[in-house]
Amino acid sequence: MMPPCPGINPSYTARLANGQPLPSTILFKEASSQLEIIDDGSLEAGNLIVTVTGALASPALSDSMTITITVKNPVPGDAS
Repeated sequence: MMPPCPGINPSYTARLANGQPLPSTILFKEASSQLEIIDDGSLEAGNLIVTVTGALASPALSDSMTITITVKNPVPGDAS
């Protein structure tokens, strides 16, 4: 992502790599550029590929990175 520069504030967005919005259990906090995953049991096992993009309006500049989130089936009886 873009390195911090005084007085320059990029905007950030996060979507699934296929362009779809993130599932409701994955929150992207733009102010801190953090992903929060809420484990409510609704995510299916597998990989979610998330693209996070940072952009500046002037000069027009953007950069993206891809993150893979692996969701595993819960272990029966595991309360953690």
